[in-house]
Amino acid sequence: MCQQRSTEAWMLLGRVKIGGRLSMLKLLDVSFNSIVAIPEEIGSATSLVKFDCSSNHIKELPSSLGKCSGLSDLKGNKLTALSENLFASWKMLIELNASKNLLSGMPENIGCLSRLIRLDLHQNRILSIAPSITGCCSLVEFYMGNNALSMLPEEVGALSRLGTLDLHSNQLKEYPVGACKLCLSVLDLSNNSLTGLPAELGKELSLEGMVLSAVPSEVWESGEIIKIPSNGFQAISMLQILDLSGNATSLPENPPFSCLSHLKELYLRRMQLQEVPSEIISLRQLQMLDLSQNSLQSIPEIIYHYTVLR
Repeated sequence: MCQQRSTEAWMLLGRVKIGGRLSMLKLLDVSFNSIVAIPEEIGSATSLVKFDCSSNHIKELPSSLGKCSGLSDLKGNKLTALSENLFASWKMLIELNASKNLLSGMPENIGCLSRLIRLDLHQNRILSIAPSITGCCSLVEFYMGNNALSMLPEEVGALSRLGTLDLHSNQLKEYPVGACKLCLSVLDLSNNSLTGLPAELGKELSLEGMVLSAVPSEVWESGEIIKIPSNGFQAISMLQILDLSGNATSLPENPPFSCLSHLKELYLRRMQLQEVPSEIISLRQLQMLDLSQNSLQSIPEIIYHYTVLR
């Protein structure tokens, strides 16, 4: 079935040489096939609203693809690079998903994509984020998890509309102060090499002043944080989801969980806990509590105080 879809799709593209009628094509989906190359004729499909070539074996993109402003999904291929010439032609692009490829970097002119709202480059081999990322001034969602980032440029802090920043499973050692001015609703720093977080991060997660929204679903997932400062929870008092799993030494003595009055989900897996921190009982909004893979000898009595715990 997949092979048939692939054959039919490229037979369609072949008509360009005969009738040149691809200019009216608005949607082309050739995902989940065994395609190794996209023909140059794709450039004639100038009216494409969506072009999905994900989950194939494509190693490079034809230059004519720059004429297709409807490109959206390149994930799951074997791309090793994205051409700067293509990016210069994609100025109207709103969404780009090139995750699950073999990319080692991003084009230096990525800032050309000023209309881009969603950028997904997770699960590649990207070593750094180009400083020109500041030009992506419309960016709302930025996914860079599962790469090889060792640092996050201060320029990321200029992305004033950014709400989701996924940096999990990289090699980050610190979170830049410049990025703390972002008003994020989701921040994932799990599985990194962080030795701490700047105090200014609390301002980032407070989200005070947001209009026409419910309480934001904020996420603070630690990497390998050595120790959360004693006042660390006070700085993130609006937090709703906290995952400290696998960071047995990160909690201060007698952690002040009572500061997190809005917390709905708490994950303390693999924390070497022999007893549950007493202040958890004060979390009246808590709905999900994960204490798995610890050293508890009995079910903690505090769970009987909750009526909404799932």
